[in-house]
This record gives sequence, C-alpha cells and structure tokens, in this order.
Amino acid sequence: MFTVALFDITRENVLTNDPSGGAFDNIQEGEQQSRGLEIEGLFEPIEGLTTKFAYTYQDVEITETNTASEKGNTPSGIPEHTASAWADYTLNSGPLSGLGVNGGIRYLGSTFATDANNVKVPSTTLFDAGIHYDLDAYRFALNATNLTDERYVTSCADSTNSCYYGPGRTILASVKYRW
Repeated sequence: MFTVALFDITRENVLTNDPSGGAFDNIQEGEQQSRGLEIEGLFEPIEGLTTKFAYTYQDVEITETNTASEKGNTPSGIPEHTASAWADYTLNSGPLSGLGVNGGIRYLGSTFATDANNVKVPSTTLFDAGIHYDLDAYRFALNATNLTDERYVTSCADSTNSCYYGPGRTILASVKYRW
C-alpha cells in the first residue's frame, strides 16, 4: 500500500495578541496557511516482514496576525520535515510461531520556539525497538522508545528559559487480549 496526500489548508481564528489588551491577552483574529505533502508506504517484502515508511513536508506560514513582525513566519512548534521508518518481523510457523521483533527510527525536524522565529529548537532522531509474542488471543510485548536515551528539546514556551525536554528512554511491558 502506498499513499500520497497533497494539502493546502487555511486555518482561521487562530490566537493572536490582543492589541487593546495586556502582554498575555489573546484574541481569535489570526490566520495560518499550511501547504505540504505526506507520503506513506506499507510493504511486506517477504512473509512475516512488515515495513512502514512515512514522510511529511509542510510549509506553514502566519498569514494574519496582530503582531506585524510575525507575519510571514512559521508558527512555533511546527517542523518542516518529519519522517519515520518501522519494520516488524514475526515468525508465522515452527515452534516459535508468533514471536516477533521490531524496530524503527523517527526524525523530528527543527521548529521555532516562538512565532517571532527568533529561537530555533533543533531537530532530533530517535530509535525504538520491541519484541512481542502472540499466543492465541493474547499479545505479550516489551517495547522501548528513545533507545539511545537521547536528550532533546521538544518545545519551548517562549524565547527565554521555558523549554521542555522530550521523554528519555522508556520501556513498557504490556499484555493485550483481542476478541
């Protein structure tokens, strides 16, 4: 399966500074335009091996705002590029039938910390992996995200010191029942 989507979206009533209010007062008078491309592929090159790939390019622009210096800028927290790849191999026969391993990579593009575009949050690449076993209607799984325990910034609330780190290495065990 392979899909491609082109988009051109205009968002109205986006929050913007209230010119008659205080420094932290906002009103819904802004507008943003988003144009881009999304590509996704799901392939099974051999029995038991499933691969998924995704890429998004988006060009987002502030088209109306009450802050003149922000017009034409990229809204905060919006990456231009994101991409991911994932593979899962599950044995379908033999004594270990139902045992599977998987792994993937995620690229999160750089973003701006503010609509003024004066501070940039760097891009990052994260690795994930897991192992699972299907037994009848149950799936037992152990998954790990951010395998390398990458320390990265996910977003910033303003251009001073209010930035937030993304989650470190996380390991999650689960049991699912399907009916």
